[in-house]
Amino acid sequence: MSRQCQLNGGKKITREWLVEELHAQGIDETCVDQTALDQVLEAGQAERICVARGIEPEPGLNSRFEVLVEDCKKLLEGYSEEDQVDFHQVQDFIVVEKGAVLMRRLPPTSGVPGLSVLGEMLPTEQGYVLEFNAAAEGAIIDPDNPDQLIAAVKGHPILIENGVCVDPTLWIDTINLESGSIDFDGSVEVKGDVTSGFSLKATGDIIICGMVEKATVIAGRNLTIVGGVAGEDLGRDQHNELILKARLSAGGNIRAKYTNLAYLRAGGDIVIREFVLQSDLSAKGGFI
Repeated sequence: MSRQCQLNGGKKITREWLVEELHAQGIDETCVDQTALDQVLEAGQAERICVARGIEPEPGLNSRFEVLVEDCKKLLEGYSEEDQVDFHQVQDFIVVEKGAVLMRRLPPTSGVPGLSVLGEMLPTEQGYVLEFNAAAEGAIIDPDNPDQLIAAVKGHPILIENGVCVDPTLWIDTINLESGSIDFDGSVEVKGDVTSGFSLKATGDIIICGMVEKATVIAGRNLTIVGGVAGEDLGRDQHNELILKARLSAGGNIRAKYTNLAYLRAGGDIVIREFVLQSDLSAKGGFI
């Protein structure tokens, strides 16, 4: 892709003469290195210097994927050490409706041909059409546009390689400083505990595999706590009633292993498997 030449002789080298010699050898003017010619003219001589280079072809780009929905926002995203951060602030996770456009596939490009020093066209390669990720659960290819991925269900969008999953249930390890408080339009499953000082709200069902400490939990439908509820009191009010820090409510049933120093309100039944201690319970259904 390059052409080297040795220049000898007694007459003064000029740019015109150099260009004529290169043209005589069939060198394409586009490939001539003008900086190298300047070096030759400045030195007045040259030996084995590259004065022309071919142009490498640029291969086409494969399909690219443009995300059209925001992913979950991180609590500490974009803050500096000088900022004051509320670690208990509510995290409002993104929810997409069924049929929402999640991702667009952009077409591959053709690439740019190259050029040899003799002016010969060097072929390039077309980019490949990549498919949407088949593991994108909760999403389907738009029947009206094969280059768009749409939500098959209402839920929380999760970005994966070449795709977006939509999960109707938000999965959280633990409600703590890392997660912040949660307010979600849908159902939530917590693998661990809901720790003291935080809140968890969901319009659907809530399942907590650990326990609830001195926290607030509100479910639009059913609330299930595999562990128990361990709250705390802040003394008594003017009616001599305990002021409780653990406050739980559900539009449907509440189920828990035990409850201690907690305030529970259910639109359905309250089911406690082991014991209830110093708690305020109210259910429109019954107590089991």
